[in-house]
Amino acid sequence: MYKNTFKLFRKITMSLVILLAMGSIAGGKDKRYSEEIVTEAIEGKLEKPAYWLLMDSSVASGGWSKLILVFGFWDNSQACDELKIWGKSNPHRKHRRFRCERVK
Repeated sequence: MYKNTFKLFRKITMSLVILLAMGSIAGGKDKRYSEEIVTEAIEGKLEKPAYWLLMDSSVASGGWSKLILVFGFWDNSQACDELKIWGKSNPHRKHRRFRCERVK
C-alpha cells in the first residue's frame, strides 16, 4: 500500500513540476509585470481562460474558498484538474472537496 501511495505521490509531483516548467517557459515571452497579468487573469481578459482551484469551506460564503488562480499553462483546465488530485493526495485534506471554476 505504501509503495503505491509513494508512486502516486511521485507521479503527481512530477506532473506539477512539468506543468510549472511549461508555464515558466511560456511566461518568459511576456514583458508585462506579474501584477498586470494576475489582474487580467482575475478579470477574465487573458487569451486562454483562467481557473480558480476551490476547496470546500464552512467559513467562506457560498461554501467554497479560492485557493489558487491557475493561468499561463498550455491548458489551464487540465492544470487545475492536476491540482485537484494533488489536493486530495494529502492525508490531512482527504475529507476536503476540491473543484475548478472558470474565471468569469
